Amino acid sequence: MSGDLPFFIGIAASTEELTPEIAGSKAAELWRMSRLGLNVPPAFVLPTTLCEPVNRQDPKALAALDHGLWIGVE
Repeated sequence: MSGDLPFFIGIAASTEELTPEIAGSKAAELWRMSRLGLNVPPAFVLPTTLCEPVNRQDPKALAALDHGLWIGVE
């Protein structure tokens, strides 16, 4: 699983497992709920390794975020 792109929850394209270490506990549990067929609103989650660089406006992290969001809407 790539640590440099956002993850999507509640959409069919989201097949890889999200763990608390990768995405945080709340996102991991929402992902599990969506896998069980529960109605979870679509969302995107930044992996823990991408949060800090995005917050400090790192150009590579912002480009990865932008790229990942475009992938999610295709």
